[in-house]
Amino acid sequence: MSIRRHWRRRRTAAPLSLAIVDHDTRRFTIEGPIDCEEPWVVEIFRANKAGRNIEFSFFGEDKSKMVFVEDYQVSGYEEWPPKSIIWFSAR
Repeated sequence: MSIRRHWRRRRTAAPLSLAIVDHDTRRFTIEGPIDCEEPWVVEIFRANKAGRNIEFSFFGEDKSKMVFVEDYQVSGYEEWPPKSIIWFSAR
């Protein structure tokens, strides 16, 4: 019974956006809203394992995304289009 309620709560949650930051090239992108974060996280871990310095953050429907973008732009990072830093093919 509690599992079913948890599943319903997760299915009705607000969609997430994903911020991906490439510290080696000083660029970032915002992906989303995304339905499932797992493929993105897998590809980011693969990139890090291959030697890239990439981190990520999730955002809901709030102003924290705007603050993130402003902070990184002030720090000299350039915003790139979605799927320009990490990309995966749907299997």
